[in-house]
Amino acid sequence: MAEREAGETARTDSLDDEALSTGKNETKKSLHINVSEKHGNWLTVGELIRSIQKPISIYVDQIVKAFHEKMCKELLPVGKCSSPDDCKTNPNDLCTSCKSWFKKLKKSHENGNNTSWYKNCKSAEWSEDHWEVAKFFMPALGSNLSSAKDAESTDLSSLLNVLEWMKDVAFLGKVRVSVDLVRKLRSQVRNTWAHAPQQELSDDEKSEGFSISTDFLEDLEKVFSHAKNAQCLEHLEHLETSGVTNVVESELQSLLLQRHLLDDIKEEITTMKVERSSDKSVIEEHEQKLVKLKCALSECSQRMTDFETFKENINKQFDNFAEEWKSFRAIPEDIHQIRNSIGQIRDDLAKMNERQKDEREPTSCLPDKLPMFTARKAKIQKVITFLKDEAKAVVSLHGGPGVGKTAIAIEVSHKLSEDHNIPVIFSQLTTATTVDEMVLRLCRDVGVYHEDDPKSSLILWLKNVKSKVIFVMDDIDDLLDNKTSFYDFIRLLRKNSNQHCHIVTTSRTSYEIPELLTDEVQVGEMDEEACMELLKKQCPDQEDEFLRRLAEFCGKIPLAMCIAGSQVDDFENSDELLQHLQNQPMKTLECPKSDQYVDRAINMSYEKCSSEEKETLCRLAVFEGNFSEEAARVVIEKENLDTKSVVKKLVRRSLIKQPTKHRYSIHLLIKHFLEHQQESENETAEKARAQMMRAKVLMVKYYLELGHDLTMKSYSKDGYKANREALKQETDNIQNVLKICCQQKDPKTSDISDCLAHSKVYTTSARFFSLFVRTIIPGSIVDEFLQRCANLAEERKQHAIKINFDCLVADQKRNKSIGKSDECFHSKMEEIKREFDTHYEDLKEDKSLCAHYYYQYGRYLSRKSESEKDEKRLDLQVQARDQLEKSLKLRRTLTDTSVGIADTVFSLLHLGNICKIINATEIHLHKPIWLSRAQDYYEEAIQLSKEHFGEHELTSACYKSLGDLFLSRIKDPKMAEKSYTIAKEMRENLGLDASERHVRLLNNLGKSLMMINRPNQAIEVLQNARDMAEKLADSDDPNETKAKVYTSLVFAHEKVRNYSDALNYARKALEFSQIEKCIKKYEYQKLQKILLMSKPDERTDR
Repeated sequence: MAEREAGETARTDSLDDEALSTGKNETKKSLHINVSEKHGNWLTVGELIRSIQKPISIYVDQIVKAFHEKMCKELLPVGKCSSPDDCKTNPNDLCTSCKSWFKKLKKSHENGNNTSWYKNCKSAEWSEDHWEVAKFFMPALGSNLSSAKDAESTDLSSLLNVLEWMKDVAFLGKVRVSVDLVRKLRSQVRNTWAHAPQQELSDDEKSEGFSISTDFLEDLEKVFSHAKNAQCLEHLEHLETSGVTNVVESELQSLLLQRHLLDDIKEEITTMKVERSSDKSVIEEHEQKLVKLKCALSECSQRMTDFETFKENINKQFDNFAEEWKSFRAIPEDIHQIRNSIGQIRDDLAKMNERQKDEREPTSCLPDKLPMFTARKAKIQKVITFLKDEAKAVVSLHGGPGVGKTAIAIEVSHKLSEDHNIPVIFSQLTTATTVDEMVLRLCRDVGVYHEDDPKSSLILWLKNVKSKVIFVMDDIDDLLDNKTSFYDFIRLLRKNSNQHCHIVTTSRTSYEIPELLTDEVQVGEMDEEACMELLKKQCPDQEDEFLRRLAEFCGKIPLAMCIAGSQVDDFENSDELLQHLQNQPMKTLECPKSDQYVDRAINMSYEKCSSEEKETLCRLAVFEGNFSEEAARVVIEKENLDTKSVVKKLVRRSLIKQPTKHRYSIHLLIKHFLEHQQESENETAEKARAQMMRAKVLMVKYYLELGHDLTMKSYSKDGYKANREALKQETDNIQNVLKICCQQKDPKTSDISDCLAHSKVYTTSARFFSLFVRTIIPGSIVDEFLQRCANLAEERKQHAIKINFDCLVADQKRNKSIGKSDECFHSKMEEIKREFDTHYEDLKEDKSLCAHYYYQYGRYLSRKSESEKDEKRLDLQVQARDQLEKSLKLRRTLTDTSVGIADTVFSLLHLGNICKIINATEIHLHKPIWLSRAQDYYEEAIQLSKEHFGEHELTSACYKSLGDLFLSRIKDPKMAEKSYTIAKEMRENLGLDASERHVRLLNNLGKSLMMINRPNQAIEVLQNARDMAEKLADSDDPNETKAKVYTSLVFAHEKVRNYSDALNYARKALEFSQIEKCIKKYEYQKLQKILLMSKPDERTDR
């Protein structure tokens, strides 16, 4: 909006060129305004910014209008605001209509909410004005709010915010303009121009601005074709070659455009005062600066007024123009001083926002509310009362199957989250059989990336939570089979949360955890009043007497009543249903006698199904956890519409559940029932067994294909994070499929094994699939799967595939042998070498396999060299480099696919590593060629990974490796700091910042900052590394990671003469018994020296 106002004002006040030219030609010739080339560039980019606002405003207006129309239809039942004059701005105080709009908008915002929305929006007008909806996605508009009436009157920065912060769902399935280009347009064009020192831009900065703007408009034309796009592109092309033609007008436009920057700063400070009372003194200091800025702006405004007067009398006073122009040219200097002050304030704001980042509270993770839930108020209140007692650690909801334990847990979760504003993490643990599997599920539910150790990552998350948090763990019966491990983990959660963490569990049996206060809530059958309330919701037209009898026949078990109640309408005479329930008892499903009624109800519902529905239910029972509609379609072998129809019928009969839209699950009791049905030797049971086996094969095939597809997509440009999230959603089923593949009793004749052997995971993507899936599934399961694939290849005499999997198995043995004996790894690699040599003639044409073998064998030789000395050591290292060179040469011919490029990047990285190692061995020969080669390899790896994968774990690893080279070998800490910073920011964006690997990165970044004389920043980074290292540790005992960080902090504090802190960290580092082995000799000597000098240092401090 600021840019648009500047443009309109300047056009209104622009000089009349025709009037000036009349009779003034000679005078004009004498008037020549000299501007520097760099200042001319700045004016040109300013004109670019004003020009591009128009097509962007048209695009944003259309997107928001369509989104608004869709929301209006969806929210039609809630009506309009009931109190438009005084509807509150707090979400909890809004009227029903405005609250519904707020929830929808919140879900459509990338950040989940915009804390400044109430400053921008009139909630009562959301249902009427689409531009009020757009303002929800903008930062606080401040004094610009009154003029932001539509897209055309809104400034460019706010329009770009709308495009960036609206989720894909708001674009209604349409391809959106590139978010990356939106961010570049704001940060590298608009912000670069606005923050330019001395109002000057280099030729490169100008060219970059035009390049980004052109790319943006071309991308915009692809997704939203409009005449204004082409007109703007044509104007930019002319502008880039010709520059601005009217310098005076451009100066005025650019100056007026900048006047609105102060409004943004003022609004940020106002927001900060409300949200950060603890920073009041800082804000007051900023306000004093703002007063000074206003004075400076007032002076600038006065000069502007003088210039306006001068312009109106220009025909009479033309001879004085040159003198007045000198005065006008002094204005940029004043603005430059203002810009410097603005920059200082923005830096302070950035630091404060960074401090706030670590203090964010967690958000709840809950399943949808159950629409048929009723009664049970006493049980719910009892659980909530127990949880209010801070000393109570665990509440156990226990009872038989089908009594409604999960339903109560869900209702409790929503009440705690909504009514008491407590974060609640609901985790469905039916498929978890070990604590490790439970930890992975909890990590997914709280949104933690567990790159190295899931348990440590979860504990780090918990330590950062400052308030009360409740874990609801549903269906823990399998976990209670190993009570010791489960109890130890619950104690660990309590210990690392400062007792702020409370746990609610559901299970069939009760338990007590020693040393922790545990309360029990037993859940049994419903009382008569509750039964009537539940059944009246299902059968509103039935008489009370019938419902009472139905409840009795169902044993007053909620699951049984839900299933039986759904069948009432299937009978012309409802009493017939009661007769069936009474006269057709069934064998129980391995449950206590009291649960026989549940089995009757399931059977009654099952027998009313058509043959098609029975077959579908039998096939769907193969899924572990919940499953998608697409997965169901594949397993039941039907078209989309038929799948929707039959699944909907099963949901209506309560035989399957629909926890979220397009995802389904089957109650464990119903699975047991279906398994029991197949135990007979009759023809029906035999047919059911065949159907389930067919479904299992189809399921295995589907999830292997899905795993392959998501793996491949994760190596697309910026595709890592989104596809990892998609993979996490299918964790239970993919884990189950890997287990099924490993459990075939007769692999040679198994359809499952045949399905595996024809999958792309087996033939193509195993290397990348195993890396990718290992981040969400226990490594032991992945290792067993890789070994099963190797065995399958051996059975089928597929030598190439066997060697490929053997290399992957050996690679895991290598990882497990770090710090231990290498014997198992060495023997495996020598076995692979013998097999490769034996079949070389048959394998040599398979470039991908040969490249993989050379790559793994080179890494093996590098590891082997570590146990040798002198010439033998160097000889093995050179051999390792030769193997890696052979691998790289082959992989360069296979870069027509994304994984081929990734393979090339891996080879380049390890070639860089081996060159560093060789340089260390030959250090006495002073051969810098090895370091130069290492740098070349790393930089090529970065270029390839950045270009093809964007923000990716592999790209961040490349930057980290280059930083290590600059820091430890080339001794260029400035370049090291640059690489480390990029790696750090990328990992944080990907959510990979809760691991020991990230601690090591921060430690090295801190070292490089210290070496370039930025000790205070180094201390800040190292303190973050220290906090993370301490939180990741299971105990307070010293370890290698903490000791290294403490050592770095010693040097940093000594550099700024904080001797007492240096001494404190030296003592902590020396507590680690193996400290000499993990730090350099001079570092260890320094620690000893500081310790010996501690008494004089302490006296100095005093």
